[in-house]
Parts: sequence; structure tokens; C-alpha cells
Amino acid sequence: MLRFLLRTFTLLLLAVVLASRFGFPELLASEISGTYLAELANQDRQKKGLKALKYNKKLERAAMLKAENMFKLQYWSHYGPNKESPWQFIIQSGYSYAYAGENLAKGFSDSKSVHDAWMASPTHRANILDAQFQEVGIAVLKGKLLGSDVFLVVQMFGSPVYQPTSNAGQTPQAPEKNPVLRLTNPRDGDILEDGITDIRGEVTDMGNPLVTLYINQTLLGTAQTKNSTFSLSVPITAAEGEQTISARAATNDDIYITDSVAITVLNKDGESLGIAETCISSRRTSMSLEVRYTCERELQLFSATVGSTRYMHGKSVREVNIPLASLPKENAPVTLSLVFQDKKATTIVSNLEKLGREQSSGLGAGLTSGFTLGISSLRDAVFLLFALTFIILLVYTAQLAYKRQLSRHRYEIISFTLFIGILLIAFNFGFVRV
Repeated sequence: MLRFLLRTFTLLLLAVVLASRFGFPELLASEISGTYLAELANQDRQKKGLKALKYNKKLERAAMLKAENMFKLQYWSHYGPNKESPWQFIIQSGYSYAYAGENLAKGFSDSKSVHDAWMASPTHRANILDAQFQEVGIAVLKGKLLGSDVFLVVQMFGSPVYQPTSNAGQTPQAPEKNPVLRLTNPRDGDILEDGITDIRGEVTDMGNPLVTLYINQTLLGTAQTKNSTFSLSVPITAAEGEQTISARAATNDDIYITDSVAITVLNKDGESLGIAETCISSRRTSMSLEVRYTCERELQLFSATVGSTRYMHGKSVREVNIPLASLPKENAPVTLSLVFQDKKATTIVSNLEKLGREQSSGLGAGLTSGFTLGISSLRDAVFLLFALTFIILLVYTAQLAYKRQLSRHRYEIISFTLFIGILLIAFNFGFVRV
């Protein structure tokens, strides 16, 4: 019986490894976010007392050009087969640099693994912690490289070239610009009741006339700048407590500047809007976590935000599907945003654990199956299968030893051990640190 189980589990692992390498690697990968990688880099820079890197769209374009070139010419290196250099892509993107650098990674499944691998490499770590670099741009691109389906991550660093100030007898230079973005309403510490709120602000010397507004990490909308001011009327309706409103805009150099304020939202009228916690149900399928609005009120928009990723419609406007492979391992917050046909809106702040509890937990009542974070992705399930296979192998070995048959079956045990170990290495081989 144990031998049968061992063979069955080993064959299943072989099928999973082959599928992950050649069939559906995206199921075993969670999202890699360029902006999150930039945040992780800045966290480590701040620990060293260094200035944070500003995110630059031109450097992001340069990183994308490099990733596309690697897929096109099928190479994995800082320099291409036709002597392509990282710097030519930076110049091609329109970025004039005084200093520049590049980090590469491929085959990783999440942003944290990419950053940890870079920080474990002396050369890549040196780029991230280089005080000369002021800006960063990151591209993530999926494709087939050297026979394998992988995600390429390209991180470009740079410091722009600044024009010298004018001297006597030379043509005067344009006055130096000092980009400013500031929220004027609401103000930091304001207490708001749920409903439509005017978000207003001021801008100076900004190249892009558009200002993007968020509440926490959920997009509220985009405002057009006019006469150095912007405004946008949006529904600020959320669970009681502190929320963060932030504004984001780009300068002439494609450098993003942000401003944010912390407010408190009073929302005690959720029942009258039909947004009681019992209106939200969820169930887990083999591929995703389905979150559904079950009350009668007609919806115009329903979305769920986990971390920096926003998910929208599943099979209908009343449903959101969140892929299991993209969920973080930790009990992350989930923001459910609902906009109704009458333009009223609300937001429910929950977390992954609550969305998976049984009916007695309040939010998430009516679950058809529990959702726990013990196995939060397909990768975790596969590693659990590896662990069970090794346990069966140990029990089988102990049984043979008890029956004094270990010597006769020693080659079988060695073969199983080596084969399972090779499968484990193959399964994890795509997470290359380069």
C-alpha cells in the first residue's frame, strides 16, 4: 500500500513539475509589481539613511525595451549578442543620465522573492543601495526565453543630467522649476461623513495636467488641472475609521510626486444603503476566491483591492473573482468598493481571513466553502504534496527496515529519494537569481 501511494504521489509530482515548466506556469506565480519593487528598494535605502528613489516612466520604458529585446533575441545577460547595452535602451527612451545601472531577474513568482534575491547578491544590492542613483523604473514581462515560459524583471536606475546655470555672456537658462503637488481639501485630520466629497488641490510646475486620486490604494478618479488647481467630486464612503486620500502626478521629467492626508470617515448608515455585512458572500473554487454582492440593490461597479492590485467583475457586475495564485500568504486587508446605479457608493474593509470564515464570522456569511490561509496558493499546495511524499517515503523506509528488507530494496529507496529531490529542484528551478 505504501509503495502504491509513493508511486502515485511521485507520478503526480512529475505531472505538476512538467505542467509548471511547460504548461501553465502562470498558475504557480503571483503578481510581480514594479511599483512594489520600488517601494521595497526604498525601504532598504531608508534603513541606510539614503534618499528614496523616484519612479521615472522613461526608465520604466527603457526597462521594457530591454525585456522585449531579450525575448526577441533570446539572451539572458546585461549585454546582448549584437553588443546591445543597457545604456542604449535608456538613451532610446529619452532619458539623459549622468549615472545608470541595471538589475535583472527571471522566473520569480512574487515581488518579495525578486527583491530578496537582489539583496542577497552583492552587485545587485550595490545598485539598490547606490547613493548616486536618484530614480528608478521597472518592467515585468512574460514570455518564452531559451525554451521556458518565464517572467522577466528589469530594474533600471538613473541620475538625470542637470543643465548648468547660466554664466555671464551666455544665453540665460530658463528659471529652475520646483514642482509642487498639495491637497487642500480635505485637510489632514478632517472628519467626514459618508457621501460625495470635493477633493481639491494645487499644483505648480507640473508637466502633466492630470492628477490621479486614491483612497487607501483604491482608485477614485483622475482630475484635470486648470489654473494650477484641480478638483474632483467623489463618493467618500467607507467603514468607520481612518482612511488615507492621496494624489499623484508627473513632472516634466516623468517623475511622480505625491501628497496625502489622513481623514476619518463616519459611515453609520450602511444598512440604509443595503451594504450590511450579510450582503457580501464568498466561496473558494479551484482557481479563485469569488466575492459576491447578494442584496437587491442594483450595482454599477463592484471591485476588490488586495494590496496594490484591484480586481473587477467575475461572471457578472455583482461578482469579483480573485485568483488564488495572486493572493499573499499573510492575512492581507481587502477593500470592497461598491458603486450603485443611483451613484451612491460605499467601501467595506475586510481581510482574507474574514472572507474565508464560516457563517458565524459575520462578514462572509453564506460561504459555500471555507477559505484559510494555510494553503494560500497553488505553489503552497504543491510543496505540501512534496512534504507528504517525503513522509510516505520515510514511513516506507521504516517499514522495510522493520521487516529487515531494507538491504534488498535499498536501490529502490535511493531511486525514489533522488527522483523526488530532482523534481523538487526542477519545480523551484525557475526562481533564478541573476
